[in-house]
Amino acid sequence: MDEKERIRQLIESSDATDFAPFGQGTSQAWIDRAESRLGFKLPPSYVWWAKNFGGGEIDGEEVFSIYPTEDVEASGDLAHMRDVKLKNKTAQPNQLFITATQVDEAFFFKLDEPGVDGEFPVYVWDSINGEERKYADDFLGFLERRITEAG
Repeated sequence: MDEKERIRQLIESSDATDFAPFGQGTSQAWIDRAESRLGFKLPPSYVWWAKNFGGGEIDGEEVFSIYPTEDVEASGDLAHMRDVKLKNKTAQPNQLFITATQVDEAFFFKLDEPGVDGEFPVYVWDSINGEERKYADDFLGFLERRITEAG
């Protein structure tokens, strides 16, 4: 079984996830629109998730998605959240936030550490301690760890 199928089964068997049913995700056209707005390509693992699950929550915490709407200020939209965080100076240009928890943590792609496969590692920002640390090698690793930790 490949990694994507393993993650699919983990998502579908977990009580901690609330994503759209597999296959009911975001269209390639909306992904292209988000990438154009962001000014860079999204990691392949994130694109796979967006195309297949669209969006949703892990343990009640929204994973920022790509919303198929003309309202570019949709709450939880990945590109909109980046715009807001950069404008408010709560993110650096090398960060693309993908979720925030209720316990003062936020997770982001570290854009200045690209892999040869187009992936970006996921880091966690701990606002209590004022530090960031690597959380996962890619988005699939992020999903697996967050879902597993949520129990």
